[in-house]
Amino acid sequence: MSEAVGPVHVQQIGGKFLFRFKMKGKLAIEQWLTPLPGGKAATSKVTVKKMGMRVASSEGTIRKL
Repeated sequence: MSEAVGPVHVQQIGGKFLFRFKMKGKLAIEQWLTPLPGGKAATSKVTVKKMGMRVASSEGTIRKL
């Protein structure tokens, strides 16, 4: 999100968080963060679209050390 161009939109939907923002090159980013029990980790699913078509995606786990 540090490379976002313009505003970052955040929504809480149920127990998940949806982040939407734009990046250089007309890329649209959508990231879902789902907190895991214990509050020290979350799963992350990222989709990158250009001109409405998915060009990349990633899934992972974010942990606080």
